Amino acid sequence: MTEAAIAVIEYAFTIAALDRVEWCAVVGNVPSAIVARNAGIHYEGLRRRSMPHRGVRLDGWFGSILRTDDRSPQGGWPV
Repeated sequence: MTEAAIAVIEYAFTIAALDRVEWCAVVGNVPSAIVARNAGIHYEGLRRRSMPHRGVRLDGWFGSILRTDDRSPQGGWPV
């Protein structure tokens, strides 16, 4: 999954010419957070009740990577 995430990020910056790619997941989705961290995404924080999920709103983890960011695995994650 990390390899796929890195490929999507590379596509976003080179082919789609985006400047920012965002990531989010429901708090507790540790596998997704590990992939994001290893793909170079910077953890930005938790947003309370920001993620709709099966008729309720759950807390979410959020992060992003900019075109100019270092793409190595990032620290500061809650996992």
